[in-house]
Amino acid sequence: MITVPGAGPLYEPNFITQDIPGLGDRYLLGDGQQGLGPLTILQGYDLLNHEIGENWFPDNTAQVVNYPASIGILSGSLAAPGADDAIAAGQQALNDQIMNAVANGNGQPVMIAGLSMGTIVIDHELAYLATDPTAPSPSDLLFTSFANPQLGFADTYLPVGSFVPVADYTAQDMPDTQYDVDVVFHQYDAWANPPDRPWDQIGRASC
Repeated sequence: MITVPGAGPLYEPNFITQDIPGLGDRYLLGDGQQGLGPLTILQGYDLLNHEIGENWFPDNTAQVVNYPASIGILSGSLAAPGADDAIAAGQQALNDQIMNAVANGNGQPVMIAGLSMGTIVIDHELAYLATDPTAPSPSDLLFTSFANPQLGFADTYLPVGSFVPVADYTAQDMPDTQYDVDVVFHQYDAWANPPDRPWDQIGRASC
């Protein structure tokens, strides 16, 4: 199984990511892990990345895609790549891992699970594979998208091609794909399933 992380703390200052044990526990809220002790934010992020989709695809060992997973200055540093550059790097890394896994998988399907920003990386890979004559067959790959902000917030509020300067993110259309893709999200997730008519909620609250 290949997992694609969401945006993380890789570019946040060291005094936050490494020196505050317990802050990283927020990445693992509700997962039922016991006895780990206080975690730094980097430790919590790393553990979460290995757990993406583990209940969806049980009994598999995760290979985590290593990419910047950053959204520009919002990631805590002027050196952090913008979302578009990070997503492009993630797509290339994901494609390499997919091709290697298919070549060495003894005919078994390769499972790919992404979380949040990682789902946008998957979307870009799906768009690429749709035009690649050497793409694996549909029976070779299974995709699962957890909390996809491109399918939720961006699709609801950002027209295709819109550019968000602070995050350096360009809204993309959802890809047509030859592969099976499961889409999973929490109801009313602010990024993956926001209300499409928030003024209705405001009106009801004022009644």
